[in-house]
Amino acid sequence: MDSYKKNPFKKKPYLKIKTRIKLAKNITSKEKKIFVQYLDNKIKSNNTFDLLNYLKIKNKKTKLFFLIGADNLIKFHKWNNWKKIPELAKIVVFPRGNHLIRKDKYIATKYLKKKDLIYINSKKVNISSSLIRKF
Repeated sequence: MDSYKKNPFKKKPYLKIKTRIKLAKNITSKEKKIFVQYLDNKIKSNNTFDLLNYLKIKNKKTKLFFLIGADNLIKFHKWNNWKKIPELAKIVVFPRGNHLIRKDKYIATKYLKKKDLIYINSKKVNISSSLIRKF
């Protein structure tokens, strides 16, 4: 297991993967319907498309949702197999940080079908994932 798995468009992650997995398990330990698994080594990839494809094959009847912050949607068109992701999962976009949802401002939204995307226009919560990890 690589100690620092990361988004290729971001700088080095704040925490090592082992620490992130441990924190995720601790946070979700009381939730009966949520469980944490690390699958990158099992599927021999850290690519979102490969992971969603694996999950879809294992859970054919399950409807998948891929959650993404508006900040990541900016470069979504640069991701591997990004146009095929909606075939596997509905893309759910949240405002994040200083990135509000602007449907017409993303390159990806010009190529994807409207039915493939769900926009969550919630109140902006001014908290970063790094700050959440400190709890």
